[in-house]
Amino acid sequence: MIHRNNNLQLLSEALGLADIDHSNPHNYELINQHSIQVIADNNGVLSIVPPFEKHPYLEEIHCATTTGLMIGTFPPISYLCDQLGLPNLSFNGNISPPDLPYFHGNYSSLWKYCPINFDNILQFARNEQPLQIKNALQENLIAYTDIIAFCQRELRDFAYTAEDKLLNNIVLNNSVFSLIFSCAHIDRLYFTNASFFGSNNRNNHLFDRHGNYILDDRDAFRLFLKGANDQGYKIEISRNEDPENWSQINEGPRTNIARRELNKLLTTKVILRMRLSIDGHIKILQLYSAVSPAAVNRGMVRRNNCVIKFREDQNIAEENAPRELLQRILLSFFENTIDGLINYNDNAD
Repeated sequence: MIHRNNNLQLLSEALGLADIDHSNPHNYELINQHSIQVIADNNGVLSIVPPFEKHPYLEEIHCATTTGLMIGTFPPISYLCDQLGLPNLSFNGNISPPDLPYFHGNYSSLWKYCPINFDNILQFARNEQPLQIKNALQENLIAYTDIIAFCQRELRDFAYTAEDKLLNNIVLNNSVFSLIFSCAHIDRLYFTNASFFGSNNRNNHLFDRHGNYILDDRDAFRLFLKGANDQGYKIEISRNEDPENWSQINEGPRTNIARRELNKLLTTKVILRMRLSIDGHIKILQLYSAVSPAAVNRGMVRRNNCVIKFREDQNIAEENAPRELLQRILLSFFENTIDGLINYNDNAD
């Protein structure tokens, strides 16, 4: 588990499972089922000790023709409205159902920016919209999954929120890695939130002083790295501008100079290359990311160097730049191109 805390033990005790072994993956389903059943029995009233949640939308991906894989984190707890057949959840106020019962369904924010004619999908009934999204993705040879399989939230100001940084007791969806290697045609990944897009400051650095990944934000990219590292993959990164100059980024001790160089490599980028290796098998992947859909209107994102370079190149208004950059990168990902995107990477010394 990642970011293990005492809440899982408190939950287990409240459920009458005080002696359960939290290190045994076979017990995850049991804890989840018991904690969700309590919510169902209480007609959607959530507890101050949050449940241990299982991702509601993960499913087997058939990838005979898939070339691109989109990777996110975990949905807001509103999905339980559909799972439990309830009009809303309640805890210090009501929590309404998501716009649609699917990945990024809370406000459909990602799908509004993807080139899938989402306005047409909205003409279908709510319960039909997920299938329409999946069909649109398949037509573009793309699949979607999340990197978290189970987790437990932490409350902020006595409220349930959708913040990834408040996810604890995280169990990763490690099937992502076998999927990438078993699907011969997958050659690119899109991360819905990734530290390599973020600004080059100490809050966005990849490694702590011990050489371990800093996972405070729980973004999809860093969790992906953690999973790959712990599964024994060799992880290397290179810039598209210098594609054969690979740098290994597995956890491990490094000098201060080496850490600074890798931190510089892995910040304010919209595209990078990754090479994963294990047992003689190698997969080279193109990585894409941009501002998350939820952050396109935030002032701090407008100050991101990638956004600034895009705004100046396209001569567009500052307030529109994050949104239009997100759309541009998603379009490039869907079309499997990198034309022009290198120009928006910040490679300043």
